[in-house]
Amino acid sequence: MNVNIPNLPSGSVKLVIVDRNAPKAFFDYLKCKNISFIKSAYLKNTLPSVSTHPDMQICNLGNGNFIAENSVYDYYSDKLKHFGLNLIKGEKVQSNYPYDIAYNVVITGKYFMHNLKYTECEILDFVKKSNYCICNVKQGYTKCATCIIDENAMITSDIGIYNECIKNGIECLHISSGNIILGERTDGFLGGCCGMIGKRELLFCGDIKRHYDYNKIMSFAAEHLVSIVSSHDGMLTDIGSIIPVIQE
Repeated sequence: MNVNIPNLPSGSVKLVIVDRNAPKAFFDYLKCKNISFIKSAYLKNTLPSVSTHPDMQICNLGNGNFIAENSVYDYYSDKLKHFGLNLIKGEKVQSNYPYDIAYNVVITGKYFMHNLKYTECEILDFVKKSNYCICNVKQGYTKCATCIIDENAMITSDIGIYNECIKNGIECLHISSGNIILGERTDGFLGGCCGMIGKRELLFCGDIKRHYDYNKIMSFAAEHLVSIVSSHDGMLTDIGSIIPVIQE
């Protein structure tokens, strides 16, 4: 069964798209949970630190529709062809921010959030034809910067995203930044570390206890009946989100 609401499975997830460069311990955890995975493509014309991040190259639009960046379309078409999904070939991204952010969007069943000036045109057309509340933010790495708890609750360290959430009636926890591995740096985003692997189960790559605002994050998730699990004991690692594809 497809994950029809982007980022929000309604059952136990059986297939995800994840960063091919994620830590071995993370892949070991997925295997232990019997979650199959598709390793991301390599996006040649982006910065090395994000070139294998799935949320920079493919996006679930909902109801079995995915869109992939032009140069990695064939790769994902081959990987997803047996699952009955409609994969759309999108625009080619350009190197360097903000011309690399076209696919890094937040979509839930109700909301769409991104820097609309740089959203991939097919995604924007699709969203405008749908019944989404469209939220425009300055932060181009919107998905990386946003941890989705449920349709009406999110966590972010970006004050612009936080303010837009509050303006549109989304409950939002504003947290501190830092201490998240991104390549050779430690300035990754919390949203890029995680993804839902069940209706109320959020998986982090690394140990959520390592975050400065661990207690706040756990309390906020608990308020929304979401349990948090860590894949391993290491530092949190921004892997460009965990994209759920197929569920029970």
